[in-house]
Amino acid sequence: MGLLLTSMVGPIFFTLLQTGIERGIRAGLAVSFGELFSDMLYILTAYFGLKWLMQHVDKSQFQFYVGLLGGAILLLFGLVSIFSKMSPPVESKALNAKSLLGFFGKGFAINTFNPFTLIFWMGTTSSTVIAQHYSTIDAALFYGGTVGTIALFDVLKVWGAQTIRPYLKPNFLIWLRRATGIGLVIFGRALVWKVV
Repeated sequence: MGLLLTSMVGPIFFTLLQTGIERGIRAGLAVSFGELFSDMLYILTAYFGLKWLMQHVDKSQFQFYVGLLGGAILLLFGLVSIFSKMSPPVESKALNAKSLLGFFGKGFAINTFNPFTLIFWMGTTSSTVIAQHYSTIDAALFYGGTVGTIALFDVLKVWGAQTIRPYLKPNFLIWLRRATGIGLVIFGRALVWKVV
């Protein structure tokens, strides 16, 4: 399940690569930790409150507002990536706790307001953990293995992005930033279109 989730190309994938290349490994890892924290909250919500959650997700208004908010956040991050000026692609020593917290928040927001994340964890919980009557220990091992796999591959993505960074020309980095922004805008627009 972890391999399945980490291999999908979505908004968080592009954000991890862009941040790893432009801002270095610490910033990329902060985005990854934000994503993983969001995943853990979804796991807890799905595991302990699946019936309640499913009742509310079935309501069209809940889906509408979550989809609209998620789409707006993706559009915002995408537009910022497209139109913001390119900063030098070096890992700045100015990455203090506040800026790392900002990258953490970016990863958390993109992952949290992506409806696919909610659907994935609800589906995984209902089809695997609940359907196969996992004990609490088995469920913890299953979720731990899934999130651990995601974390490992996120680290590899960020490390790989930072490793190739010295070989990339500034024009490519500008193109990558704009392509990432366009990808986020497309995901955001599709999400808004779907709920509207």
